Amino acid sequence: MAYNGALMASCGTGVMLTFLRLVNADDLGLTVRPLSPPLYAEPRIVWKKHQTFSKASALFLRKLREKFGSTAP
Repeated sequence: MAYNGALMASCGTGVMLTFLRLVNADDLGLTVRPLSPPLYAEPRIVWKKHQTFSKASALFLRKLREKFGSTAP
């Protein structure tokens, strides 16, 4: 999704607010400007309640929980 926004910004159809180094701005001829004062965000993983996961998705979620802990059931 970030790459799509970067493409639109490079075509002059919009601007993009993103995390630093999420897309390679140099390849698209974009200029990066930091916000002042800086903004900080805590990324989140969100899913629908009672979601049935594929095996790959369930493994991904389990690995995230092992690495970062869990505040959700």
